Amino acid sequence: MLVQFKEQFDNAYQAVFDKVLVAMEIANTRLEKKLEYGASVKRVKYSLAPIRVRNITIGVNRTIDQLNDSGETLLVNKNKGADFRVSKKEMIQAGPLNPAETIGAEVAKKLSRYIDADVFAQVKNALQTFDTGDLTTMSSNGTAIALSTTNIPQLLAQGRAKLRKANQDLTSLALVLDSYGGSIIEQYVMSKNIDLAAAAFKNGYAGPVGGAELYLSENLLAEAVITMSANPTAGQTFSINGFVYTFVAAIGSTPGNVLLEAGVDATRDNLIDAIHQTTGTAGVKYVAWTDVDPGYDQSNWVDLQLAAVDNDGADTITITGTGSGRLVFGGNATYTVTKNLVHAYYGKKGAIDVVIQDLAEMEMVDDPYQRAKIIRADAIYGIFTFADGKPQFLDVLLQS
Repeated sequence: MLVQFKEQFDNAYQAVFDKVLVAMEIANTRLEKKLEYGASVKRVKYSLAPIRVRNITIGVNRTIDQLNDSGETLLVNKNKGADFRVSKKEMIQAGPLNPAETIGAEVAKKLSRYIDADVFAQVKNALQTFDTGDLTTMSSNGTAIALSTTNIPQLLAQGRAKLRKANQDLTSLALVLDSYGGSIIEQYVMSKNIDLAAAAFKNGYAGPVGGAELYLSENLLAEAVITMSANPTAGQTFSINGFVYTFVAAIGSTPGNVLLEAGVDATRDNLIDAIHQTTGTAGVKYVAWTDVDPGYDQSNWVDLQLAAVDNDGADTITITGTGSGRLVFGGNATYTVTKNLVHAYYGKKGAIDVVIQDLAEMEMVDDPYQRAKIIRADAIYGIFTFADGKPQFLDVLLQS
């Protein structure tokens, strides 16, 4: 029975992984059957910059320019895995049901989400950004775009112009937005009697728009700046995507509690440790989330992949979410959301390089303590934006 589980799991895992990974379509993605963690993939880039176009005079020796080359390396340094247990009793109780296909599909979705998140975190490596200033001028101003049916045509047209000015080939363009951005696109194209909703969805593909292929991903890189210059009072709250932190005078035992300090700088430090869940002193300065059915709070929190950095001089916390998508803040503590945006991709396909281990078959080992099998599903991969890829796409700043 467990042999059958393995076969069904592998089939569902591979099939779903191939269908949901947006990076498969956007990045220059290769699958390698034999790939080890720590390996490197080298690529040589030729530079034509020293080669000049000169006037030729008959009878005069011609100048020979040097063709330069340089090497860059992609390091295979990502190793993600999911481990869980399936007991013999659970398989018997499943009867005619087929849990292997469901589990395989869900594990594939979880792993692919992390790979997509790492790929779209590379968007910040773009040579150029695109924001509100670019909609009407030739330069960025640092202000994220509040996407609307009015400025979508400007984004598409001005984005192409900015890429073209950088001497980029405009074939095989892709625009990657989240569902909220996609809904604005759909409202715009529907007003032109084009039904984007009828497009086939695979690897996030949503259809052609404005000379580019539109893809939807909920795993875009988020960035926010929170200004908190006043120390909260006991009982006040601060929330991120529905996770509520409560500032308390005595730490207690409730997950999400954050200890108040005498000054706001130290209180912010405790909040940052609570955001990371792996720094500071859990149970003393904050109470960590727990993995309790049916909430699985810590598991869901970890999936946001948040990182926070304090700036005492500015009284700010800069928060990034690798693959979190848009961040939503709440609570009644006194603070200001100074910046809140996501980084979208607009440019040529294949500008970001990804090498993924050809997904190995799921491994099953005996549980030494129970009549069960431990299931291990891994993905080994590396991601890099080479120098010649950086001018080929834009880091589009979209207001959350």
